[in-house]
Amino acid sequence: MSYIKNIAIRSFFISGIIFFLLCGVYFSIPVILEKKILPLLFNKAGFVQSTGKIRKFGFTGLDVTSVRLGNPENPSISLDSIRIDYSLMGLARRHIKKIIISGVEIRAEFKDGKMGIPGIDFGKLFRNSSNTGREQQTVSQRIPINIGELEIRHAAVLLKSGVEDFYIPFSMRIYPVFENKEEQPSGYAIQYRLDPQHANIFHGVRIKSRINGSAMYNFTTSDLALRLDLTDMDVVYNDLQFKNTSKDVPLIITITRTKNIVQMHFNRFSVMSLLPFEVSMNPDSHLTVNMDEDTLNAEGSVKVFLKKELMNNDPHIGLKLGQSAELPIFLKGETQGKQWRFSLNSAGTSHPLTFSRGTETMTLFPKELSIQGEGLNTSGSLQFDANLTHVRYKGDNMHILIPLVSLQGSGLLNSTESSSLRAFVQITDAECASHDFNARKIQAKIPIQWPFPASEDNDSIAEDTNYPYVAIDDINYGGINIGSIVATPYQNGANLHFTGLFKGLLFPGFNVNFKGMAGLNDENTFISKVDFNSAEPEKTLQFELSSVASQFSGIFFNGIADIRGNWSFDGTRGTSTGMVLLRNTKIDSPQKKMTIEGVELQLAMSDLLNLRSDPGQVLKFQRFTWGDIEISEGEASFQIESPSSLFLKKSSFLWCGGNVYTHGLRLKPGNDGLDIICYCDRLRLATVLKQFHLASAEGEGSVNGRLPISYKNGEIKIADGFLYSTPGEGGIIRFNTETLIPGAAGTQKGIQTDVAMEALKDFHYDWAKLSLLSKGEDLHVYLQMEGAPVNLLPFAYTKKSGLVKAKGEPKARFQKILFHFNFTLPIDELLHYSAGLGELLQYQ
Repeated sequence: MSYIKNIAIRSFFISGIIFFLLCGVYFSIPVILEKKILPLLFNKAGFVQSTGKIRKFGFTGLDVTSVRLGNPENPSISLDSIRIDYSLMGLARRHIKKIIISGVEIRAEFKDGKMGIPGIDFGKLFRNSSNTGREQQTVSQRIPINIGELEIRHAAVLLKSGVEDFYIPFSMRIYPVFENKEEQPSGYAIQYRLDPQHANIFHGVRIKSRINGSAMYNFTTSDLALRLDLTDMDVVYNDLQFKNTSKDVPLIITITRTKNIVQMHFNRFSVMSLLPFEVSMNPDSHLTVNMDEDTLNAEGSVKVFLKKELMNNDPHIGLKLGQSAELPIFLKGETQGKQWRFSLNSAGTSHPLTFSRGTETMTLFPKELSIQGEGLNTSGSLQFDANLTHVRYKGDNMHILIPLVSLQGSGLLNSTESSSLRAFVQITDAECASHDFNARKIQAKIPIQWPFPASEDNDSIAEDTNYPYVAIDDINYGGINIGSIVATPYQNGANLHFTGLFKGLLFPGFNVNFKGMAGLNDENTFISKVDFNSAEPEKTLQFELSSVASQFSGIFFNGIADIRGNWSFDGTRGTSTGMVLLRNTKIDSPQKKMTIEGVELQLAMSDLLNLRSDPGQVLKFQRFTWGDIEISEGEASFQIESPSSLFLKKSSFLWCGGNVYTHGLRLKPGNDGLDIICYCDRLRLATVLKQFHLASAEGEGSVNGRLPISYKNGEIKIADGFLYSTPGEGGIIRFNTETLIPGAAGTQKGIQTDVAMEALKDFHYDWAKLSLLSKGEDLHVYLQMEGAPVNLLPFAYTKKSGLVKAKGEPKARFQKILFHFNFTLPIDELLHYSAGLGELLQYQ
């Protein structure tokens, strides 16, 4: 009995000791886990500092809270809780049912092109992983503990990139995949979700999308399946924006790998740019990659779809597409060892593309696209070729037709040096028309390169750009061939600059230098500008104006001509201003007996394209002769309103020793003729008579008045013109009477004629009036004068004969004599305009 009692007592004490030992172990395990094991595990994971609390420990699970990895005050990773579900039998089989991690915050940083988490020693982590990988070979060794499921809830990445912070929520679920009910999983599957909102993680990249993904990897066969669903996608890279084609249809990307074959497929997405388009793949097509040892072959096809709805419904895009079109693209590539090659080809669209913006339209027909490349390692070369046909542009002020535009070029790829592209854009037999301007037979070969050459403020041209890549053989203005152009384009930054020479035919020997640019502004609108000036501004030009028009045959130009100005296009319309200068110029027509000398002109053109000048332009000349009419020191104020309208504000010149003025006059081709009134001030009467071939006379007397001159139906007429002496001011006139009487009519013969001839040799008139009127083809001139001879006349009065001519000293003084002269002149002979002048004045 005592023996049994002793055994019972000992058993009780032993059980108590075991119980207390187990209790000690049970209550000490959380402390050991919290103080020793967890910091050790986190340290092996790369976290030098870490804290955490064991909230619950039991035979079926473990709860860890307030986990902080990194600096305790600002941890890199913080976890609200970690719940681990297991069983004792499962732990014996190295199996954990489930791990749930909640309230995850990861503070990451993107800096210098690398992603990192402050406080984590990734080098230590990767070293541990690599050592473990070398020691363990089997699947079971690689995964020493079988986890039934890992779930991360309510997680987010707090990402700092530059000066911006981004909040990226995510969730994740990882679970094993079993085949044939094996104890060890054959692989793992993962489901995850990301919600980046305007995350500018990488330079120039902005990401916004809801991303749902899944993946599965088989450890036994190494097969991989990956799927990404991107909803509400808005990814911006530089000036390109990638979006879902439809709000209801996400972008779905699938990637599968089976043995050596990888296949990728996506449904469709839109690229919003200056020319938006949709990229898609047929449901049964894939990008297939076949990998075999050191050889890789890939091929596939995609479609670029220019959708009418996509472009026309975007308010930020000014272009409208007339009809949707598909552009199929075929891809092929291969690598063998370190060598690689690829090709990209397209046969173009099935019909031309027509774009419109307001009243502008542009049509083009993509016909061919080919890109081929080959290389070794990260270096290589490529060649590309593209053709567009039936290119047409039609705007309010400009029409362009280009039968063929081709792009040919090559490029170099190098990882250690900058990659580069060089190409030529070739234009064949193009035409351009704007208003009365037309250019045909345009041939161009324009060099372009990338990276863009550095912009040069002085627009200097590189030594290798002195070849004339652009030639325009036929330039017309107003139906007249005015010359040709040779030019050299060169790239300056992202824009195309050019310099060239205009060789004039309209004015032989008059050539114009020009330089300019064409490209896109900050709003992606096409702009262009050209500056031009005379090639030899001090050169004296001599040529016949028949090159301008046949009506100007026999008219010669001799003088210095200069022109300078600019032309610009702001994306909607073209404008041009300029200055035309004439110096020391003479225009002579011997056949028409017309000469203008000493011409000086500084003509400011506010619109060269529409031939419109600034108001108040001034033309000066020193001398103008027309037949026997001669004027000098002329000056005219005018404005060119259009190619067919000239407004003469006023003009003045010296004629017959006095001044002549005119007032406003508008010249238009639709007018029946023109009428102008010349206001005359203090013209010398004697000189006027000489100019009109009325008499050969001298004197100091002057007359004033007006001469209404009209031109109609090729004839010049004077209607009711008159010149009269100033009231109260007479004058003296001396006629050569030998030439006066044969040209006069209505004078009496006999003694009266003798008196008149003697009196007019030196006659002081009190008043004089000259009337001019055209009748038919003749000019009728009526001259009236009243006065007295300056000297005594050689006449006497006798009772027998009355008034007789006396011999010896003059004895008679006449008090008042009134003269009436009628002259009839053929005005065409006077002005010599019968020699083709009518045709000249009719030229518009």
